[in-house]
Amino acid sequence: MKKQRMLVSETINTDLVEYYKILIEDYKYFKGDSYYNNDFQDYMAEHQLEDAIKIAVFSRDRHNKIDHHQRRIKLSSMQGFYNNLIKVINQIDNAKDFEELYNIFWTNRVSGIGDLTTYDICKRVGIYLKIFPDYIYIHAGAREGLKNLLKKSMKMEYIKKEELPDPFNSCSLMPVELEDFFCNYRKHLKVIYQP
Repeated sequence: MKKQRMLVSETINTDLVEYYKILIEDYKYFKGDSYYNNDFQDYMAEHQLEDAIKIAVFSRDRHNKIDHHQRRIKLSSMQGFYNNLIKVINQIDNAKDFEELYNIFWTNRVSGIGDLTTYDICKRVGIYLKIFPDYIYIHAGAREGLKNLLKKSMKMEYIKKEELPDPFNSCSLMPVELEDFFCNYRKHLKVIYQP
């Protein structure tokens, strides 16, 4: 049986915290345990770091299917980014935390590689290295989702989980999952409470 996502509504007549809890449970239901254990990550895990970086940068799984976020990135930009990252592979391998890893990826970007692509590729390599974000990185859809939730413009690069309202600050989702949640549920967060 195919799982059905919640319908997007412009108004709700329940407590916002309860509504957010329902969204979080909906997200968990669809993602299950698969956030880190997916075919893409399993494919990368079968390789050495250099090849894992190549898989992450070119954003193709074992079936040669490209990740939807990177489908419009030019091959030449991906190749240039990969070439730059391979030059600093020892720094990547020795990164102590996600922020350090992200800075390595950010400083080695090339034209055509934006903030979302940098984050996505760094996140894949971070999962491979078992280095996870301590913060919720804000870009593209996640920026829109957080803006809808907080009802204010989000100009910062990241936000701490503790800075979020209930129930997001206390839920079981890790920062990397919350980033994914805010991107995927951005329209659900654009609601007005009407009793």
